[in-house]
Amino acid sequence: MPITLTAPPKVIEGARSYAEHSGMTLEAFVLAYLESVAKRERERRERPRPAFLDVRYRLSDEGAAELMAAQTDFEKIDEEMWK
Repeated sequence: MPITLTAPPKVIEGARSYAEHSGMTLEAFVLAYLESVAKRERERRERPRPAFLDVRYRLSDEGAAELMAAQTDFEKIDEEMWK
């Protein structure tokens, strides 16, 4: 199925230059790039997610609220420290 892509001229020229340098047509380069991105995304989705990343979803509502409140301390900036 044909597809038309629109991109800024800088992006098109960069892709064309890279494709020519690699000995590929622009179409072959774009297809190879899209296939590699799709493969990485597929692999990322299939990779098991460590349980500790989902800790707030295993907490009660109160526990999750407490965790998020405690986490705000890490986002505070001490202006005196940066002088």
